[in-house]
Amino acid sequence: MKKVLFFLLSTCLVYCNKKHDDNPAPPEEEKPVYLSQSTAFFATNTNLYAIDVAADTLIWKKPVSTYNWNEIHTTPTYSNGVVFLEQGSFDNQYLTAYDAAAGTLKWSTFNEGGWNPTVKNGNVYISNDWDDDYSFDKNTGTINWVLRGNRRSIVDAISCSPAVRDSMAYVGGRGGIAAVNAFTGALKWSYGENLMRPTSCPVVMNGIVYFRTEDGLLAVNASDGKQKWKLPFNAWHTYSGLIIANGVLYTNSGSQLNAVDTATGKVNWSYDPVEVGAPLATPVILNNFVIINVGSSNDYPSYIMAIDVNTGQQVWKYEGKHTYFKSATVYNGNLYIGNQDGMQVFDAATGTLKWTFPIASNEIINTGICIVDTKNHLFTVSNSGDYENK
Repeated sequence: MKKVLFFLLSTCLVYCNKKHDDNPAPPEEEKPVYLSQSTAFFATNTNLYAIDVAADTLIWKKPVSTYNWNEIHTTPTYSNGVVFLEQGSFDNQYLTAYDAAAGTLKWSTFNEGGWNPTVKNGNVYISNDWDDDYSFDKNTGTINWVLRGNRRSIVDAISCSPAVRDSMAYVGGRGGIAAVNAFTGALKWSYGENLMRPTSCPVVMNGIVYFRTEDGLLAVNASDGKQKWKLPFNAWHTYSGLIIANGVLYTNSGSQLNAVDTATGKVNWSYDPVEVGAPLATPVILNNFVIINVGSSNDYPSYIMAIDVNTGQQVWKYEGKHTYFKSATVYNGNLYIGNQDGMQVFDAATGTLKWTFPIASNEIINTGICIVDTKNHLFTVSNSGDYENK
């Protein structure tokens, strides 16, 4: 399985932090605690689910209302036996940690709303709806540091995941992007305070940070933030992530999917599914396919499509009954994706629907799917396509 990287985007300008050494040594690796089977985690508007992928059976289900929080907002992230996610009402949102095997709540901490958590270096990194960036201790939920954003308006904010590489965290949003010390929150550099509004989170690959704004795609040096190239295009109202595989970056822009050379910023090809809608979420890669979900916010119709990575031509298309708002997760040659019908599993080579895990008629899956593979000791999360050993 080719390694592909993706993260989602938020902003930062000012910071406050606990006292630490500037570059402390990373913590020692903990002994992993694995589940007893391959497990898919996802959430609906009312419940958090854990599903045995091999047996297509329910492991556990936890009502969101148990903790007086009425919605789960983010795709679950897994690390060492714990599932992390964001949940809550509009003005009362929390980062939460659940025991992956039992579904019991381990801790929760208020953070004014956020997006998919990033777990690295023994910490959980998340950005909230006001462009503030946080680092929490993953075992206790205690705040390590917080980097305040411009807090102009929740409408202006881009909630998404910091990209963490070694000792650096790359964050961004309305005011541009920035690199900060992942252990202390100290600012190293910032770029583009007068940029058009960012519409993706940063992705870091081979010392370069890539991100998209409303007027184009940019590449800057991870070491100092200096621009390498910019590809102008219209990406207004294109709120999805970037993904990189084999030197090619795949990005949505308006109604199009674009394949861009990461070294030069030149477009290899573009695919426009204009007859059926526009790409709704981050593309994902499986073998020689780019998988996209296409449609509109009006719920029907909606499609999952496979595009050839070399030619940009459609290979297959599946029409769903309800909108697929989140990206698919790729695992063992299959695609896992959710909508109002439940969690659906497709053969990635043909687009054939293999089976569906049903949910109640009043539910809708509003997150991506996180799959934990206990045999191969890895997990994969939709909206990123990023496989990590755990």
